[in-house]
Amino acid sequence: MRKANENQRPIVTVVTLLDFKVGTARAWDDLRATLRGLARQNFTGLAEFIFLEDESLQHEVPSDLTDILPGLQIAYTNKILQYDMKSEAAELGTGDIVVLLDSDCVPVPGWLRSLVETFHAHPEAGVVSGRTVYAGKTFLERACGVLGRAYVERRTLRTEHISNNNAGFRREVLRKHPLPSEAGPFSSKLHADAIERDGWHLLFDPRASATHAFDGWEMERDIRQNMGYGFIKVRQINPELPFGWLVQLNYASIPLYFVARVIESWLRTARFYRSYGLQWYELPGVLGLAVGVHVMEVPGMITAFRGRSLAHTAYR
Repeated sequence: MRKANENQRPIVTVVTLLDFKVGTARAWDDLRATLRGLARQNFTGLAEFIFLEDESLQHEVPSDLTDILPGLQIAYTNKILQYDMKSEAAELGTGDIVVLLDSDCVPVPGWLRSLVETFHAHPEAGVVSGRTVYAGKTFLERACGVLGRAYVERRTLRTEHISNNNAGFRREVLRKHPLPSEAGPFSSKLHADAIERDGWHLLFDPRASATHAFDGWEMERDIRQNMGYGFIKVRQINPELPFGWLVQLNYASIPLYFVARVIESWLRTARFYRSYGLQWYELPGVLGLAVGVHVMEVPGMITAFRGRSLAHTAYR
């Protein structure tokens, strides 16, 4: 992989940032692992790498990051919400493709090459999402992987979603369509709908795989309350999204949404469980767990209907 110098224009700009438990020792260690993954990329084109952080945390940024990934640029912003920060990435660097990778996602060596190849092969693609998995050391990791990260999965190249932690954008698309921070960090469906209505295609490349850090049940609870919140908020903002009309029922819509989301998870698990390291005999456990994790979304849904923001979350 070649890194661009001041006289060369890169093909792709990779921007990574902290999104969870910001400023903790664990978050910095996850970032180091991600940078090591970026340093191992087998991409042969010109690339530039940028770490973006809140300027108020400037004094906390570890000094060894550029040792791990030589040439890494460190940029600062006055934005504090992660979607606002990710939108600002459209103005960082010079590559025609801007890849947003959360700092707790370690990419496989062929990750960047796969994303760029897909963009070059498909000029109609505005966004290309990669596959996000957990390491899969335990049943809980494997099950939460398929239940929480497989929403972009399709058996064909075309998808209707955008990965919120592992996706590349054409710079012009990201500039025209900033991420919608008003609905929280799990509102990518709102973003995806706006980009598709503008005529761009959303693609999924499973070769562009990254392994997300897993912090156990505490992290899963936080994810799920944010998912429930975002699920309602995006439909309040755009009732034309699938089943958006149900939000008119207010709290009465929650049982209907709950059942629909459980069934959707069951169907998705049946199709894609192998991609997340699961065996057929683990499926009953995953189907049962699906009910539990969707129950944990209900408080987030209630918060959205109350018109409040989530008070307790480790997401920025």
